Amino acid sequence: MAFREIVAPTVKELFIQQLEGMILSGELRPGDRLPTERELADEMKISKTVVHEGLRELHRLGFLDIASRRGVTVADYAQTGSLETLRAIMDFHGGLPDAKTAGSILQLRYYLEGPAMEELAARHTPADMAALQALQRQAEQAAQDVAATLVTGKDAVRDHKVDSTGVVGDDAQGAAGTGVIVGVIGLAAADTFAVFYVFHGGSPYLK
Repeated sequence: MAFREIVAPTVKELFIQQLEGMILSGELRPGDRLPTERELADEMKISKTVVHEGLRELHRLGFLDIASRRGVTVADYAQTGSLETLRAIMDFHGGLPDAKTAGSILQLRYYLEGPAMEELAARHTPADMAALQALQRQAEQAAQDVAATLVTGKDAVRDHKVDSTGVVGDDAQGAAGTGVIVGVIGLAAADTFAVFYVFHGGSPYLK
């Protein structure tokens, strides 16, 4: 019988988790100014080096703005964040996007894909249709992959593949989180195909 190594989170990771949680819970809001590094270090009883490195990591993730004269403020991460920001938000919500985040993604797709479909419907060629049908098949396969990935993540929890903090290990949790992102964003091809189908009443281009 093999036992897995227990690895405790570092002080830096705990610092990042605490600030990330305060931001995503709304306790710290966009525009709020954080105390100085020295003040944070003194209040949290950790080294200034840990605070400095943790703030830089939160800046890289899109949660903080750092300016030499303005200090450190909470970023408007919903407007300026990256896929890493989205991943962190999903991790905070148990591997799934919250309703507001999912709604924002779908709204973005609506504004991008609608005009694109109008243009495609007006100017398509048989080659365009073939490419679109190929995308549809890829989207359907992606949906199956997402479902399998999420099951894998749940199996990891069921099999107790968790670290000392009770969080699913990086491989399983990362795969599940990435799978959901693919599910929300990557399946745009399926919607694109459906819109095009509607434009032509299901015929004659799909026969």
